[in-house]
Amino acid sequence: MPRSILAALCAALILPVIVVEVAHAAMPSIEEVTAVAEAHGLTCDDPDDPGDGFMHLACMREVDSAETNIDLSVTYNVVGGSDGAGSFATAATYATQPADWPDFASDVALLFCEESSAAIGTAVATDGARTELAGCAIQTGTDGFTRTVTVIAAPTAPPGPTGDWTPGGMSTYDGTWTLTAYADDSGFDAPEHALGDAVPGSVTIDCTLSDEYCGFETILDGEEWWVGSLEIVADGELRLVRETELANCADGQVARTTQEATFGPTVASVIVEQVTEPRTCDDGDGTLYVTDTTWSFDGLLVDHVPASPPADLATYLTSYGLDCTDADAGAVSTCRLELINGDGLDATYEVATRFDGSGAVIAVEALVTSVDESMPSDAVAFLRGVAERAPVDDPADLVAWFDAATAANLDPYEAGDWTATWADDDVPPGRTLALTIDRTESQPVPPASNAPAPAPPPPSEATQPSFAGSVPTIDDVSADPIVLLQSAALAVLLVFLMPFPSQLFNSTLETHEHEVRRWLRLDRLGAAIGGIGAFWASWPGVALFTLLATTLYGFLDPGFGPTLES
Repeated sequence: MPRSILAALCAALILPVIVVEVAHAAMPSIEEVTAVAEAHGLTCDDPDDPGDGFMHLACMREVDSAETNIDLSVTYNVVGGSDGAGSFATAATYATQPADWPDFASDVALLFCEESSAAIGTAVATDGARTELAGCAIQTGTDGFTRTVTVIAAPTAPPGPTGDWTPGGMSTYDGTWTLTAYADDSGFDAPEHALGDAVPGSVTIDCTLSDEYCGFETILDGEEWWVGSLEIVADGELRLVRETELANCADGQVARTTQEATFGPTVASVIVEQVTEPRTCDDGDGTLYVTDTTWSFDGLLVDHVPASPPADLATYLTSYGLDCTDADAGAVSTCRLELINGDGLDATYEVATRFDGSGAVIAVEALVTSVDESMPSDAVAFLRGVAERAPVDDPADLVAWFDAATAANLDPYEAGDWTATWADDDVPPGRTLALTIDRTESQPVPPASNAPAPAPPPPSEATQPSFAGSVPTIDDVSADPIVLLQSAALAVLLVFLMPFPSQLFNSTLETHEHEVRRWLRLDRLGAAIGGIGAFWASWPGVALFTLLATTLYGFLDPGFGPTLES
């Protein structure tokens, strides 16, 4: 009997047994999933047991096809052990679906769901939908190349900490990343993973800092991967699309990254797609290539922190990762965070908060500065969080103005005693986003106590300006060519103009010397003047003259006196 017929007969005998025995199992074992996979011709790797109750199994069926080298795969994940949070499996087919795909996906679902084969088959055949069944949930998806069916077992224990789940909280999901699409003809880098590879990982979604964006942190195969923020589309739905034009030819290429997440009280599904789309080069120059790398994640909730009322500004900044300096009443507190990438400093987050004498906030200046034209994905969300916690009369009104100002240039915000301004400045090669919130000067600043404020002390010698300090140094001399030319022209002009009045004075004095000497009686005082002149020409006279001149010029400095500095 041919082996293919024998295998088919064996499969026909084995599969019904498996289905009947485990049709009502809420959490199938690794062995049960392996049996279903092998019955359909898939080869399973040894189960991965990284510890902490997490188990991972990957199986695939290889084919010799021009479209793909894998036509069926399944990954199975157990989170928290047999008594833990739960389990789920993702069955996938690639390119052209094989004839046994519907049966394979249904057989996997039958390991989880307490439903009839007909109900499960209907759920599996429905595109892009989530179907809740007894004992399980079935989520289907397709991107044109890959079709997936994810089956999630009903959890046997509360996932994560006790308490109600809220989409505005912070949730962590453990599960598996699967490479569902891969194409790259650029030849730049050797791929680390092959199509169909499944690796353990996690996703943390933090929606506690903003009602517009959620923080997004991913772990892939034990290493930090994507970190940033995604825009909130709806409760439990996030999305971010970022496009960059590459300078590969006259028209360029578009590199697009799409990140989508659907998350809830038990499971989360995430897709990260990186695509480089070709465009025609009119000049025929440059290199065009196509890349498409898509990772899909399915995971179970393992930790959750419910949403809480917005923290004050100081708590918000420190929780965001900024290092802050303490400030007393009447002083300024500064906070700073530096983002570093492989090339060095990428961006800085800075916030300066000014307090009055009673310790109340009277001004906030928040900046996000990037070293190039791009901005961190959470830059606007971070500044929006500052606006949400500003000490204005109506923070919601300020946030509404902020949202409108970031989309279009608006007049400054004015409400009660507060004003605010928004700026998006491009200063090549960098860019700065700035939010400034101020209490108007007309608002009196309350004193620290009811006692009258003491008069300011008179300036001391240490605070008086120094004449020596006012003399420019060589570093203060401008090197501007225009300034240097102007100075040279003035110097030449002085050289030519100064001899004329001096020559006129000398000639006049020479002509009328006898009359001048007679008026000043210099003939009678000649001997005495000659003696005085001889003294000033001597070394003691020169020393005395220098001392008198130095003392006279010393009085130009207000701090001049019997001190070491003088």
